Amino acid sequence: MKRRDFLDDKDVKGFVEWAGHLVRGEWGLRHHWTTQERYGGRFRCCRLYEAYLRYSWRHLSFDQTMVFFDKCRKELVSVDVIVTCDDKRVTVQG
Repeated sequence: MKRRDFLDDKDVKGFVEWAGHLVRGEWGLRHHWTTQERYGGRFRCCRLYEAYLRYSWRHLSFDQTMVFFDKCRKELVSVDVIVTCDDKRVTVQG
């Protein structure tokens, strides 16, 4: 898929609109947790791109990952555009 086709996808456009402040780096994303090593061990990020780079899906098969993403998508459908600081507090339970 070419970059332009990806960026023109309605779901990608919707995500960028929803999380634009995070995607553009205008707002930070501070998050951390510790799990068993087989689930990725320690995780820490301050930006959305760091979350992408550092997250490990080793404990999930491809099919399990797709089920997880579908669950996230369904939960996020009800979330509106992030505009205020209170809007940033939305979370998806994994």
